[in-house]
Amino acid sequence: MFDFSRGGGLATRVKTQYAPRLGGEWDPRRPGTLHDWTHAVAAVRNRVVHRGYRPTYRETETALAAADALLGFIKSRLAQRVARYPRTALLTLGEPGLRRLGGWSRASAYLDDPQQVPDLWFAEFTAWREAVDARLR
Repeated sequence: MFDFSRGGGLATRVKTQYAPRLGGEWDPRRPGTLHDWTHAVAAVRNRVVHRGYRPTYRETETALAAADALLGFIKSRLAQRVARYPRTALLTLGEPGLRRLGGWSRASAYLDDPQQVPDLWFAEFTAWREAVDARLR
């Protein structure tokens, strides 16, 4: 579970809490997906929100590409960690995504467990989310 008590927004969580869970290269100082996202999305977003900056068309295209690349990276890492996060992987990637990224065999084994009822997952998530929200108030 994410530690919401630490504060910070999405950028903080991406940089500090995704790496230990999903593995892979998450250092924003090193060239790669997170570096590109940090500079093209997070930094520009901060300028827009806090200084009223209007990004150029090229900056928005670069930001969208960086966001897509980060999403692809997260999906790939999630497929690799499907044994640890089967529900998240199934709900995020579905069977087609897991087949494409190589995690379907482990996910389908999880679904073979009769205690797993995908139709109940959203109700269970809602109950969990409400409990988390209550603790944050």
